[in-house]
Amino acid sequence: MLIVTLLSTAFSLLQPLPMKILVDHVFDQKPVSNGLSLVLDWIPWSASTRGLLFWVTIAGLLIFAVNTALDIILTFSWIRVGQQMVYDLMRDIFAYVQRRSLIFHTRNSIGDLMSRITADSWCINTITHTLLFAPGHALFTVIAMVIVMYQINTELTLLSLIVTPLMTGASVFFGKRIRRVSHQKRESESRVQSHVQQTLSGMIVVQAFGQEEREQHRFREFTQAVIGAQKRSTLTESIYNLFSDGISSIGTAVILYLGARQVINERMTIGSLLVFISYLGTLQWQLKSFTGIYSALQVAGASVDRVMEILDTEGEVENRLGARSLSAVKGHIRFENVSFGYKTNRPILHEICFEAHAGETIAIVGATGAGKSTLVSLVPRFFDPLQGTVTIDGEDVRDVELKSLRAQVGIVLQEPFLFPFSIAENIAYGRPDAARQ
Repeated sequence: MLIVTLLSTAFSLLQPLPMKILVDHVFDQKPVSNGLSLVLDWIPWSASTRGLLFWVTIAGLLIFAVNTALDIILTFSWIRVGQQMVYDLMRDIFAYVQRRSLIFHTRNSIGDLMSRITADSWCINTITHTLLFAPGHALFTVIAMVIVMYQINTELTLLSLIVTPLMTGASVFFGKRIRRVSHQKRESESRVQSHVQQTLSGMIVVQAFGQEEREQHRFREFTQAVIGAQKRSTLTESIYNLFSDGISSIGTAVILYLGARQVINERMTIGSLLVFISYLGTLQWQLKSFTGIYSALQVAGASVDRVMEILDTEGEVENRLGARSLSAVKGHIRFENVSFGYKTNRPILHEICFEAHAGETIAIVGATGAGKSTLVSLVPRFFDPLQGTVTIDGEDVRDVELKSLRAQVGIVLQEPFLFPFSIAENIAYGRPDAARQ
């Protein structure tokens, strides 16, 4: 990719040169330089005006074609690398979310988690493109452009670089505001997705109580919040782009004025001025890429924050260091002074003590919401107790590997759930290799 970047930069430098030859040596009939004369000596029919016009046209088309092909190769290569990084991050977040306990999943809506996995993961593509690919390409181009422009006209080149501090200042000034409104936008979009997911999941309840209009009204409120955040984000970015482009336009106007005066005073040819202005446009575009790194990172920073909120939090239920694999069990379960709460300061189970011997059937009776399902969920370690121990055949469930523990526990859920698979695949979900007979 580095070689293609260097070649692309070289052909970008060559692109304006046919115009200089056309204006200075075809239209104005000025004598060619010694270096150009050596090249033209090897090209047939280039001594005549018509021949030179023909070859200048061909050269312009070839340079354009090669430069376009190189840009396509660079873009395709980056897309391939960038998207792979995105999917790797998606995979890591999805794996991490799956390992989190049910406490985590009760505190976070499915729609919000889906948004973080499928949408916010794209921040890695933006960041790597902004920090690696775009600056690398821009750096080579800026250095080459400055060197060539310096050879054409030293005074105008130095004046062209004055706009750089101003563009950098604008990027820093607007960058903080862009990050704030971008974060608000992503949070609003996540709320919309969460609302849609929750409403569709509970559609039977919504229709049973005739609450369609209410949910529609809530959806409208959420989408209006997204629109408002989008307006603020677009306005902030537009003002930044207007300010940045305004600085570039003023700089170009000053260079054009001073360059035209040098042409009038015969200190510079028209062709050289046209080439310089062309280089100036490319230089300003690449400088904007550099100075825009900060503001671009602020836009992606909102998604980075949401991703890191997931990855930086510690898992509530993890394998302990040195956890053992749980082999075949008899099924003797014992609760010793077990207390639990979804919030540490609000326990819902208080010092529970009981045991179920192998082969016994134990019924746990209580009012709705008393914690019956929560109590049972402590056995396969969907949660860990705040205090006390749960043992199977004398083994503390926290001292055995989660996978081996849950392989020994069978659960019938209160609410039936079917994956969109075949009936056989749903029945054998816990043992995909089970025989179908």
